[in-house]
Amino acid sequence: MKFTLAAPSLFVSDRDFYLWERRFRMKKLYSNKPVIFSLVLPGLVVFLFAVLAPILLSIYYGFTDYSGMGEAHLPHTRIIGKSIIDAQ
Repeated sequence: MKFTLAAPSLFVSDRDFYLWERRFRMKKLYSNKPVIFSLVLPGLVVFLFAVLAPILLSIYYGFTDYSGMGEAHLPHTRIIGKSIIDAQ
């Protein structure tokens, strides 16, 4: 039988210490609410401008007689306004 000397488990390699320290720092960082907000905010801004803005503009242009050139006019505003006044 051959016996080999194994490294004691009390010693921690540099890589293990680095991973432990990194996990500790990340846990501390992500538990901070302003950091979380600063990481989520850019995604929300991109979502608002890339997704919601075109949807809202298409709804607006759907109610106009806009042909792509010139100004967009809301043709039914007078009719809607009169019907609201008449209803009162």
